[in-house]
Amino acid sequence: MKSKFKKNFRIVLVMLVLLLLTVMVSTAPSEEQFESWTLQKLDIKCEKSNYGCVKDGKKIISGSGMFGERIIYNIFERERNLENGTIITIKAVGIFGNCYEMKDGWLWGFLSFSVL
Repeated sequence: MKSKFKKNFRIVLVMLVLLLLTVMVSTAPSEEQFESWTLQKLDIKCEKSNYGCVKDGKKIISGSGMFGERIIYNIFERERNLENGTIITIKAVGIFGNCYEMKDGWLWGFLSFSVL
């Protein structure tokens, strides 16, 4: 009896893990979703008519970044340069349809170089 229970338990466990991985893969935010989240999080206002963006009354003169697609999540990093010389950097991981801000550290290093 116990071996049948163990076998069934393993099958159910494997199926749940596969379901979780499928959900994670299909709900990782896109680069566009991250960009929208970043603008809201940093309270950046952009005008489509002249393609200019402003933060706290200061024009954003340049920006750069990285978008990395992993198997079960995505990572994002954006840097914005304001006209007064201020540099704003935001790093995030995207999973289950949401973006979560990250700080520099071992976890960010692991997630940004991992292939999962």
